[in-house]
Amino acid sequence: MTNNYQALLIFCLCVSAAFAQTDCQKARLTNLLAGKTKPIGVNLGSWFVLESWMSPLPWSQNGCSASQNPGSYMLEQCLKSKGVRQSVMNNHWNTFITEADFSKMSANGVNFVRLPVGWWNIYDAQGGVATAKLNNSVSPVDYQSGALTYIDKAFAWGAKYGIGILLCMHAAPGSQGGTDNSSPPDASGKYYWDAYQNNQDATVDAISLYAQRYANSPALWGIALLNEPRGSLNSLTRYYLNAYAAIRKYVSTKAIVLNPRIVPFESASESVWTSFMQGSQYTNVWFDLHLYSCFGGPADKNNSADAINYVKNDRVSQIQAYRKAQPNKKLLIGEWAGANNFGDNNLVGFVNAQMNAFANADGWSFWSWQGSGGGWNLQSMLNAGINRNQFSQC
Repeated sequence: MTNNYQALLIFCLCVSAAFAQTDCQKARLTNLLAGKTKPIGVNLGSWFVLESWMSPLPWSQNGCSASQNPGSYMLEQCLKSKGVRQSVMNNHWNTFITEADFSKMSANGVNFVRLPVGWWNIYDAQGGVATAKLNNSVSPVDYQSGALTYIDKAFAWGAKYGIGILLCMHAAPGSQGGTDNSSPPDASGKYYWDAYQNNQDATVDAISLYAQRYANSPALWGIALLNEPRGSLNSLTRYYLNAYAAIRKYVSTKAIVLNPRIVPFESASESVWTSFMQGSQYTNVWFDLHLYSCFGGPADKNNSADAINYVKNDRVSQIQAYRKAQPNKKLLIGEWAGANNFGDNNLVGFVNAQMNAFANADGWSFWSWQGSGGGWNLQSMLNAGINRNQFSQC
């Protein structure tokens, strides 16, 4: 099956699904894609790039240690050794996020999802990474195939329920962060993506194939080039330039989203980023900042009053500083949550304060829709009574 035929098939699937839209859902998606409304939504974390703290069952039910097998690749190796890899992964993809979740998101006014994927998922179209003809040699390549069917469904459901999708390269060859959310090839905590040009070029290949496959989907809002990278700035900026050029061959106007480095934390106001991708040849480029209050630093307070004051003052000032430094690039707060270390019961007030502050950006997506609890789960927060005035109700 050719890539062009695959793209046509996905387009037809999404269009047929879209016929079930209500007028409000159709208008909501149209306005989002036209830039008339802000992307306000949620991440679908741990669906395709698994994190044990969010979706522990594939580990715990199969005798796999999360510390010894962090992330998707290491989990799959453990499952393979027990002869259950395909069945466990298929069950996870089929149940962790379903059409009912898209329906519920839509009913709650979500107009946007950030969809984390792994570089390897796109090669299901070629029978899996191990049998695909890769332009750049990478290791490892022994991934379970089957997820791409569900990524296709996500785009179809997005079209059906009026939800735009930001496809995010969350896990690149060799791991760009060494943490479980980048599917490391071992349990060392090391990251290998930035040190090897073939890993970077293989990421360009994969994201180009994603762009080809979903270019004509009515739900595609944009493509995020790499989640929370660490390491060499030279490797990262080179990759961003090459990935931008590759995607623009197939996706001419949709948003292209950049993460600055997560360690050391960068706000995109640094000179390397204020001078990056300037000029009329770069269009609809966004930066994505991840602003948490539970991982140390000045935002991590021991009581909700101080945490809320920090959000109201410092977070707003940070967004204003970004706008001054980056007048030509929009800002997405791509990850944030109510998770905290203050331990009192004002979680709703804390989440509301963050939503109010992040309204000063050009859009936001909460981490996450499914998995974990407390301040990490948007469904729980909606049930707890957070303010819904930014959501696009139908």
